[in-house]
Amino acid sequence: MREALAARGLFGIGVPPHMGGGGGQLSDAIHAVADAARSCTAQALVLASQRLLVQALVRSQNIGAAEYQLPRLLDGDIGGNCAASWPQAGEVAPARARDTGRGWLMSGDFPALPNLQRDWFVVSVPVLFEGAARFSLVLLRAEESGIAQRHAAVQDHPAEAGVALQLQNVFLREDEIIAEDGPAAVAHLVPFASGMQAAILAGQCHSAVARSPHLVGVQAVIEDLLASAIQAAMRGSHDAAPLAELRRMWAALSSATGAVPCQAPLPQ
Repeated sequence: MREALAARGLFGIGVPPHMGGGGGQLSDAIHAVADAARSCTAQALVLASQRLLVQALVRSQNIGAAEYQLPRLLDGDIGGNCAASWPQAGEVAPARARDTGRGWLMSGDFPALPNLQRDWFVVSVPVLFEGAARFSLVLLRAEESGIAQRHAAVQDHPAEAGVALQLQNVFLREDEIIAEDGPAAVAHLVPFASGMQAAILAGQCHSAVARSPHLVGVQAVIEDLLASAIQAAMRGSHDAAPLAELRRMWAALSSATGAVPCQAPLPQ
């Protein structure tokens, strides 16, 4: 699925051409997620997850990490996500990193995220260094020693399986820090993530309406809510109202029409 999305150039929408992308605006990327969700929620989750980590690297001042990871992500060679920015029911606690005198070791737990293929992924996680006042964002690779992985349902999408992570004394390389000021980086990413989450719900709602011609008038309402979510994302602000209304609408439509999101198989 990820490779097919990459072949269509979807991961590069809104990414500057000089960074390997196809250009365009973030609003174009959000619309692409909505289009994907009309046919399959699972592929929309993969697209949104991958595109979120790509955006974190596009904004990163760690040029070396971006130059190494962006081609792999844009080509769909490896899956990824951002633990601190993906919409959750609550805030994600950062992992803690302690200085051993010979390097940093981090420990912590992160809830299940979509698009993390077991033993083959890269993910941005928030890490609070010992003595620091704010967390940083660090790239974590699946092959690092000390990572326990387990399958679990993704919050807001219980039908979808993701991978939850438990870190125990994982060695941290400082060249994998992609944002020293983690809260500022997350503040820029969350509106985009919320816009893509709204796009997934909008696509699901459109799919449900397509099953019931008598509900065709609802399509305009769905598009208005999605437009409001996209406007907020483009302003860099987090407007929870359109997302909340789309959640309520999807719950009502799925109950009324019996619509069930297209599901992904369990990660291998």
